[in-house]
Amino acid sequence: MVSTTFDKNPEVLLLKKYYEETISKTSLSVLLQDESRNEKLRFKVQENLILDCTHAKIDSVGVAHLEKIAANVSLTDKIAAMFRGDVINQTEKR
Repeated sequence: MVSTTFDKNPEVLLLKKYYEETISKTSLSVLLQDESRNEKLRFKVQENLILDCTHAKIDSVGVAHLEKIAANVSLTDKIAAMFRGDVINQTEKR
C-alpha cells in the first residue's frame, strides 16, 4: 500500500461515496427492518455485555467497506502493537 492520509485512502473514499449515494438517502427505519443486518451488527463482547450497532446508519455493503479499510491499514496488527505497549504514535513517542 502506498502511504497516504486516511481520508485519501481509496477504500475510505469508496465508503464515503457509497454512504453519500446510498445510505444517507436511506432512513434508519428502513435499515432496522432488515433482521439479517441487525443480527450482524450485534456483538457479544462479554457474558453480560452486548455491543449493539443496529442504530448506526450502515448496511452489509458499508460493513464490507469497513472490513477492507481495516485490512488495508493493518488494523489488527496495530491493535496488537498497542496492547503490547509498542510506540504507535511516532510524533509523541507514545
